[in-house]
Order: sequence, then structure tokens, then C-alpha cells
Amino acid sequence: MKAQQIDHVYNENFVHLQINHPFIVNFEGLAQDSRYLYLVLELINGGELFTYLRDVESFTTDQARFYGATVACCFEYLHNKNIIFRDLKP
Repeated sequence: MKAQQIDHVYNENFVHLQINHPFIVNFEGLAQDSRYLYLVLELINGGELFTYLRDVESFTTDQARFYGATVACCFEYLHNKNIIFRDLKP
């Protein structure tokens, strides 16, 4: 329960409540038990892009363009809301 962790959770919650974009996983809310705090996110079947990329080893040019464009759209949306996302993972 360090103050830095609490601030991080508040900031994460604040940012998630401000965004609504088709290429960004929806934030459903918070839940907690006696030990943990949970960020509840929308279920996206298929897993993470990184896992998919690891399984297929490489994308076709069209796939790379599509995924690159969706990420660029997300950054554009977030930056237009003055939100900087620095933890990008495929």
C-alpha cells in the first residue's frame, strides 16, 4: 500500500474513465478483495497481439500495415485527449 502504487491506480482509473475507442480495450470498473485490487477490463477473445505474433512468427505486409495503423489510431486518439501512453506492448 505504498503511496506511489495508490497514485498509480488512481491515475490508471482516471485515464480509463476518459477513453472510449474501438481499438482500445474497454475498462469495466474496479473490484477488490481483502488483499488485492482488480482492474476489470473487457474480455477480448484471441489473446494479446504479442502472443499471436509469437505463434505465427511474422506478419504479412498487409497484417503489419493493419496492426500498425490501429496502434497509430490509438496514439492519435490518446494524444488528442492529452494522454501519453508509454507502456506499449504488442
